[in-house]
Amino acid sequence: MENSCEYSVPQGFEAAHGEWLKEGGSKVRDKFRFGAQPAFYRTAYWKAVRQAILQRDGFCCYRCKGEAIQVHHLHYRFRCEDHLHPESLVSICRGCHGLVEYARLAEDLLKKFNYRLSCARKSMTDQPGFANETPMKTLSRLLEYKGELADLERCFGANILYDGRSVVGSQEDFSKRHAAKLERFQKEAEDIIVSWDGAEKEKTNRIIGLIEEESKRCTTFIADVLRPIHASS
Repeated sequence: MENSCEYSVPQGFEAAHGEWLKEGGSKVRDKFRFGAQPAFYRTAYWKAVRQAILQRDGFCCYRCKGEAIQVHHLHYRFRCEDHLHPESLVSICRGCHGLVEYARLAEDLLKKFNYRLSCARKSMTDQPGFANETPMKTLSRLLEYKGELADLERCFGANILYDGRSVVGSQEDFSKRHAAKLERFQKEAEDIIVSWDGAEKEKTNRIIGLIEEESKRCTTFIADVLRPIHASS
């Protein structure tokens, strides 16, 4: 059993800390470190955290000011030690929760943009291991990510609540669509690359600029999704 004196427990989260210690303290992170497992949200610990957050926020949704019945992770860096970092959690209503999840999906997409940007830049300096990062490969990936962002923007703009499944249908449907899209993106990238003048590195540098633009667009989308809708009222 871990010593509760080792932790600075925020006021109002004492009950959650007690449940956390009962369930193993910091060992809880190891048990639930892979994804947002449903079992975690059924623990007495999470239920205590959830209640403390709702009480802290007066059961008021941070986004629309309606009645909050759920709690949203702004990020997962402190998951399973949530009560020690209550600033990473906000109270939210069911409807808003289904929309702000698009920000999390966009954050994952932003990592893809940044990774591809890193690969492209390293290929420009002839770093070992990045010879396969050709302009066509880089551009086809960019077109793929750009399409994913467009899907997120479409669903959020239409107020389609995210329910944990693909934004384009069933898993089988998603796999078929994804394979077709990849083939289309590769053909589209090939046609674009052929139409450009210049050497390979000049084309890569041009694509880097396009990735930077889409990365900014993705960042703006995340901010728009998380922005409280009552701010101007």
